[in-house]
Amino acid sequence: MSDALAKLAPVARPLLEQGDTLLATHGAPPGHEIWRLLGALGVTPAALVATVAELEPDRLRAAAARVREQERAYGRLGLPRPRAWEGAAARQYAAVAQSLTAHVSGDDGLANRLAATASYVDTWAEWQQRLRDELARALAGVMSSADAVAVLVAPAQADPAALTAAVAAAARIGAALLRVAHELAQECRDIVAAPSEMTQLTFRRVDADRVGDEDAIRLS
Repeated sequence: MSDALAKLAPVARPLLEQGDTLLATHGAPPGHEIWRLLGALGVTPAALVATVAELEPDRLRAAAARVREQERAYGRLGLPRPRAWEGAAARQYAAVAQSLTAHVSGDDGLANRLAATASYVDTWAEWQQRLRDELARALAGVMSSADAVAVLVAPAQADPAALTAAVAAAARIGAALLRVAHELAQECRDIVAAPSEMTQLTFRRVDADRVGDEDAIRLS
């Protein structure tokens, strides 16, 4: 997809990889926020950006749209129930027709389950897009900062003080990016834990003996 993150991620890759190398080689300043974020997320700043850049919320939206098309088709589904028949076979047919119609398009049928599935997929698409947008904003900020310059020129610096400053700059850049994912992580967990209507749907067959006269099929 083409959005701000798709454009920024390739340009930022050298900066992020150099920042990861500095942190892996020299560590971060003691007590720096990045230690907590690395422990919580288990991913480096460069790996985070690369992973989020691969998310495709548009594909999820397209999938949800296809599910909704199927939902509408199920909602229109109904078996013919002619009233010109009667007898045991007629009652059996009426029971099956009533059962299948309820299973597919009833209040607790497949159509509603598909609607719930489409909504769930859309929720993930919205979350992915929000993560991409927020990360892009953070990335744009660090790319234009003095910290970015300090990190990129670090390999050419022999001065220990300059190297120390570059490591601290890499820690600040990394924390700014990891903080975005950490703030949205709880929302991700909430989506996973939210009550869902996508539970398994059991087919419930109506007993033919309970089919009333209004459902009678009379064979002439």
